[in-house]
Amino acid sequence: MKHARTVLVLGPLLAIACGQGAAPRSEEATTTSADLTTQSAAPGAAQDDPHKDWIHVAGGHLMHPSCVHQAPDGAHVDAHGYVAADGKRTDFPDCAYAPYDVPNAQKPLASDSASSVPGGTLNGWLLNDQAISSTYLTALSNSWTVPAAPTHSETGETLIMFGSFTTPEANNMILQPELRWTKANGWFTTAEVFVNGGARCAQWDFQTSYLKAAVGDTIGGHMAIISVTNGVQRWEVSVTDSTNHTSTGFTVDGVDCAVGKQVFKAAQGAVLEVHNVSQCNDLPADSVVFSHNLYESTSTTILANSMPTTRTFSPTWKQYYINNSTQPFGSSCPFGVNESSDGTGTTLSY
Repeated sequence: MKHARTVLVLGPLLAIACGQGAAPRSEEATTTSADLTTQSAAPGAAQDDPHKDWIHVAGGHLMHPSCVHQAPDGAHVDAHGYVAADGKRTDFPDCAYAPYDVPNAQKPLASDSASSVPGGTLNGWLLNDQAISSTYLTALSNSWTVPAAPTHSETGETLIMFGSFTTPEANNMILQPELRWTKANGWFTTAEVFVNGGARCAQWDFQTSYLKAAVGDTIGGHMAIISVTNGVQRWEVSVTDSTNHTSTGFTVDGVDCAVGKQVFKAAQGAVLEVHNVSQCNDLPADSVVFSHNLYESTSTTILANSMPTTRTFSPTWKQYYINNSTQPFGSSCPFGVNESSDGTGTTLSY
């Protein structure tokens, strides 16, 4: 059953979504922003800042707008483009720009190390938990409620909430169904995949259409292996707003030209990522409670053309704070990453 939905199409993504991909369905109400600056690094930044119009993508990176593409709902994406649900293929030129990291910003962690954050402005993964599988991950389903918007916001501020999977090579490939907030657009959902092939390979980022969400809505993220062909795992990544009956997602293969076949071993059950945040009132007005169900393979072996046998993964979650600090804004704004006793829930507080 189809339901009406509001789609935000921003800037360069408009040409991708409406010029080459499938046309919006007739029952969809489409809202178009003036340009992509509401998703860029620092609207209003100095004109000589070479990254002022770059886009926040998974992993806390910034990418050039020409490297960030919008895929239609239900598409299969890869390093070159996507195949829409109707079978039509759309390709894009290779990305000519390496991802840019804001100096000293916190990124997904492959170890216990954390970096300092200068100038009182926070960028990157503010709060998160993480668990590592001894085999490899096969699925994650999580849910949380859209919190109240911040009571104050900075120029260019972006908030992102999600659960995610990352590959053993930190930041090489990231899957994340997410909820975002900007002052211009409010809350909205999208599913995203980011690949950083480094010097040996192209880097790329695909996001689905931005679907409006409202405070109090229940958001669900889902990632799961749906098939295996010649040892390559195909993943379904989707995000659902069960309150207003909207969803969006895509499929993607766990393979990258830099390192070959990929498996995901690191899971983040709950993440709050921030950009251009400098005070407690810039954060959502409510704490956020994530529930999550996590699964892993029973074996390290990847069968050539068979689905893995899975089991519930009930890990001991490790907690991380940006700059290794639970009070970066002072004692009146203490941060917390608190796990439920059964390991299936995480509360992010501030």
